[in-house]
Amino acid sequence: MRRLLAGFGVLAVLCMIGGSFSEAAGAEPQEKIGSYYLNRGIRYLARDDYEAAAADLTQAIARNPESAEAYFNRGVAYRHMNRLPEALADLNKALALNPKMAEAYLSRGVVYSDQGENDLALVDYTRAINLKADLGLAYFNRGIVHLRQGNYTQAVADFDQALKINPDKAEVYVNRGVAHKQLGRSDRALADYDQALRLNPQLAEAYLNRGLVYGQKGDYNRAVADFDKALKINPKSVEAYQSRAVAYYSKKDYAKAWEDVQSARDLGGEFPPEFLQALRTASGREN
Repeated sequence: MRRLLAGFGVLAVLCMIGGSFSEAAGAEPQEKIGSYYLNRGIRYLARDDYEAAAADLTQAIARNPESAEAYFNRGVAYRHMNRLPEALADLNKALALNPKMAEAYLSRGVVYSDQGENDLALVDYTRAINLKADLGLAYFNRGIVHLRQGNYTQAVADFDQALKINPDKAEVYVNRGVAHKQLGRSDRALADYDQALRLNPQLAEAYLNRGLVYGQKGDYNRAVADFDKALKINPKSVEAYQSRAVAYYSKKDYAKAWEDVQSARDLGGEFPPEFLQALRTASGREN
């Protein structure tokens, strides 16, 4: 069964700079107006209004084309709008104007990750860390890439650093737990999933991944209980139905296993042919 990762964190935006629109009548009015649009664009970005943010940041750039902050924040907005080529162009421009902007390297790394360019993402996350050693999200995202690439020891090291900076991030514990599981450290994985759930009892991924470890240990009752909780939080989790079907099969509860097979299929999920054949043989059913 596929394991579920927590994914990338929310990107930070820069603090507002410059004066207000009411100050625009003074010296250098275009620059003052540009600062107004920049600040309002950042406020829109903080409210997840990406269309409005991009529009205001475009106005800011028109009035101050040397503003690295405006290009950076518009790049973040474009990334959230899934306009990845434009996001990349803006982040490249921000870094050309200010090569020491750690957040721009972090954000460009996220765009590279979105595009499947994991090696380029690793380079940018490392650059961000070298410029700003307390940027916990850069460690977290670099750890995710290591996890995807199967570099589990490096992933654990990055998640360790992320937790030193931000010890209350449940998603980091989940992903570190996945890395520990892949390294054969099931007890450490369980400890991380437990901590994630103490911090966020509504984190379906933590229940799902903890259930996988219980299933690996042969504790199918606890596995089913965790998959139940994952599905209560996220009733459309294909992975939870798939995993619970396997747990029910292991418990010889074939009727419930078939129910979960059908639920997973209804959501577009698939099963290995060998599992389905084993279930058919054990249950005497052919569906």
